[in-house]
Amino acid sequence: MHHKGDHRKHDGEAVGILTPARLLLEHSWLFSELPEGKPVLDLACGEDLNGIYLATKGIRITLAGRSEDALTKARLLADPRGAVSQIVCRKTD
Repeated sequence: MHHKGDHRKHDGEAVGILTPARLLLEHSWLFSELPEGKPVLDLACGEDLNGIYLATKGIRITLAGRSEDALTKARLLADPRGAVSQIVCRKTD
C-alpha cells in the first residue's frame, strides 16, 4: 500500500513518492513503441500514479476521471517532476 511521503522502492524502482503498479513497471517498454506524439488514455485514473510515471518518461497522457480533486492532485504530482506538460486532464461524468 502506498502512503503519503512513502519513498520505499517498489520492485526496484521508485519515482519520488510515486509507486507505479508492478505490471506497468514490467511492461513499460511497450509504450516506447507508440507512434511519436500519440497520447495514452488513462480512463478512471484517480490520482494517477501510473500516468504520471509514464509522463516522466516523456509519454503524453490524457487523464480522464470523475473527481476534479483527484485530477488536481495528479497535476500537483506531475508538476515537480517536470511532467505537467505531458498530461491533459479531462473530467468525465
